[in-house]
Amino acid sequence: MSYLQRFKTLFQRAFPRKQKDSASDIENSRMEQHGRSEPAASLSQPRLQVEPYSRLELDPSDSLNLFRHLVGITSDASMANSGSMFSSGGRPAPNLGIYARVVHNEQDAKVGYKYFSWLINGCLGLQIVVAATLTALGAAGGSRAAVTVFGAVNTVFAGILTFLKGSGLPNRLKYYQGEWKRVREYIEQRERDFGRPNCDDDPHRVAEIVESMYAEVKMDLEASTPDRFAGHNSTQKSQAVSTPIYRYPSLPLPIGGGLAEKGKESETGFGSKMKNIASEITHYAKEAREVAKDLQARKDGITEGASKEVKEYVDEAERRENMFKDKITGISAEIGQRAQMAEQVAVNEEVREQGAIDIAIREARAHLERLETAARSMVPGPITIEASYSGTISAAQEERKMGEDY
Repeated sequence: MSYLQRFKTLFQRAFPRKQKDSASDIENSRMEQHGRSEPAASLSQPRLQVEPYSRLELDPSDSLNLFRHLVGITSDASMANSGSMFSSGGRPAPNLGIYARVVHNEQDAKVGYKYFSWLINGCLGLQIVVAATLTALGAAGGSRAAVTVFGAVNTVFAGILTFLKGSGLPNRLKYYQGEWKRVREYIEQRERDFGRPNCDDDPHRVAEIVESMYAEVKMDLEASTPDRFAGHNSTQKSQAVSTPIYRYPSLPLPIGGGLAEKGKESETGFGSKMKNIASEITHYAKEAREVAKDLQARKDGITEGASKEVKEYVDEAERRENMFKDKITGISAEIGQRAQMAEQVAVNEEVREQGAIDIAIREARAHLERLETAARSMVPGPITIEASYSGTISAAQEERKMGEDY
């Protein structure tokens, strides 16, 4: 594939063309809305032979397979391309389903974002090189032809970048890649929900929510595409096609037929809008319930964490209080023990002092007895010695006093 064809493919992906309905398709859709299955002009034409297709039989109680069929995850063989598409009654295009289209659009947006990012970054790099070369040629006095050529190339790059950035590329493709991814992940998650035992969700209601999400992304994509005409009724058409409408059979009235048809159109549009609003309300209510569950879970987690921290703080305070009480008790016991030891030391000192006094008295009396014995042996007359003890005196002082008495 040449570079021109690649660029053409990328341009078509970035700016898709709006498919116009042919006059016959518009007429057939109008006839179908008015309750008539065939146009009046086709009454005179021979009826075409339509190829018979087998009817797909689904179990109404099997919610998973029913949901897969509704959103296009699985498709029957009758919804693929017919082998005789050019014959009468052949199927010209397959019925891919919403899921296949969402995946295809997501891949296209992803590839387009990558290629346009490369293109813009390459143009920026080349513009820097061209601008630097142009500055060097102007400063060096280069030829006017070279300066003109580089200036024109720089202008071309600037125009390309302005056009691409003005179109919102490549971030617009990144945004729609995220939008298609959101729809795809919602479908896949609902498929897993239906795979759970005893799932009470209604597959038809969930399929309507998927269709509304798909129509919302398509309308956003059409509205944000620049340089593109979008009719006033495009939004209403998308909403009308997004949900299936059951039409009751009616008989044509001979008088006031136009008024009855207008009333049917208004009733159909109002019913479609109400169904879309109901599906959106259901979708947002489910999201609100999920958000409420998330908030409740966060609240419970915060409450549990706070209670755990408070319990740890109380336990730490009790532990420190017990430790302080143990220290106070130990200090009191130590003080009492030391007081007993001091009292015992005082008693021991007192006993030791009293023993020393008794020893001194005994020694003094023994010395007096020796002196008295010596004096009697030396002096013939009677000797009277008075000894009195007024306090604690040493043996030397007692001998000195006895010498003075003699």
